[in-house]
Amino acid sequence: MDTSARRVRRASARAALSLGYIKILKCFLTISASWPYQIAGGKEYPLYKYYGRSLIPFGLTTITFEIWFLVDNFKVLSFFEVGHMYLTLFLAILSFARTFLPLYSRYAEIIERFLMSFHLVHFKHESSYHLKIYEKVEWLSHRVVTITMALGMICAAAFNLMPIINNIRSGAYKDHNKSVELAVYYSYPGVDSQDHYKFATIFNFYVVFGCAILIVGIDILMSLFIIQIIGHIEVLNNSLETFPKPNMSTDISNTDFEISKQSTVVTAPMFSVEENLIIKERIKQCVKHHLLIVSFTDDMSDFFGPVIAIYYLFHQVAGCIMLLELSAGDPQALTKYGPLTVTVFGQLIILSTIFEIVNTKSELLADTAYAVPWESMNMANQRSVCLLLRRLQQPIAVRALGVAAVNVQTMSTILKTSFSYFTFLKTLND
Repeated sequence: MDTSARRVRRASARAALSLGYIKILKCFLTISASWPYQIAGGKEYPLYKYYGRSLIPFGLTTITFEIWFLVDNFKVLSFFEVGHMYLTLFLAILSFARTFLPLYSRYAEIIERFLMSFHLVHFKHESSYHLKIYEKVEWLSHRVVTITMALGMICAAAFNLMPIINNIRSGAYKDHNKSVELAVYYSYPGVDSQDHYKFATIFNFYVVFGCAILIVGIDILMSLFIIQIIGHIEVLNNSLETFPKPNMSTDISNTDFEISKQSTVVTAPMFSVEENLIIKERIKQCVKHHLLIVSFTDDMSDFFGPVIAIYYLFHQVAGCIMLLELSAGDPQALTKYGPLTVTVFGQLIILSTIFEIVNTKSELLADTAYAVPWESMNMANQRSVCLLLRRLQQPIAVRALGVAAVNVQTMSTILKTSFSYFTFLKTLND
């Protein structure tokens, strides 16, 4: 351990929980009952648990009432109104799918492992480079959480406030002969939402903000996982780059009686016995670190793979609808759908990019490992390096459902398809 690292104290097991951006994320995920309070010996209160369970029938009922309204009014709705209904329905389904995550014990286990053992806060004391990467990752993580969550709340606010502003301008609140515009429309059995627009407006505020928190919150959580994985890969790559060199040269005698019938003495840098023992420990550390990264990535990929698959499917069907709603071109449409479109497509780009970075960075590990002075090691260490090299040749990647790669190419395919469908829908409307 270098001298600059000795001034950094080892972090406690719960250190990650005290980080500012983790507290912000915890606060917002609590609203949607998606924060596992039972981690790190914590206590999950029964009321919070029942609240989380109640979101499932609540979400299912809300989606049912949306579909009911769409079926009842499909023939009288305009082209853009049908698009709005489909968009809100897809957003509701995406949010509903994520309400099931806290029901699985693995969800809490992965978050607990992330905060209690995998987070770089637990490694920053090991060297100055660990500390350097930790500080960079913290800077990026804090901005990812604050900016993304702020954009999500702006989207929810604009989505709710624009119908209210339109109703005030048109006088719909005073003139009962005019229809009141709502952020989300429902058909309740025996109840007309137009007659109870005040309740429907307040209800929509809760639903829209709840959906925004679920969608953005889980996206942020996955982003934090990947950012930490990238940080660990950077640290491992540096450990391989800074492998010690042999301090002395050794005369090596090579005799090939079959060809030359004489002995050749070559002077080459070789590790001493003591140095080989140190190298052995360094190789063990690299192997353990790589296993830690791969193990956490695999756990995350296995559990969140279906979440990512549903998320990409949502973009496939909803992206073109958001572009269609924006194509109306009026200030109301730009205000209502502009922030939503920017945030949703921005999240797709950010997530896909950082997933791609994981794959790209991990591919460099094999080249770095090959540059290690393995030719100067003893036979046992050379075998260990060979095994490590074989492990590193397999890139670290996250896959949706264990099949589809999550990367920039997948993102570009979704964007191209969304624009193609948008062009088709625009042609139908014209």
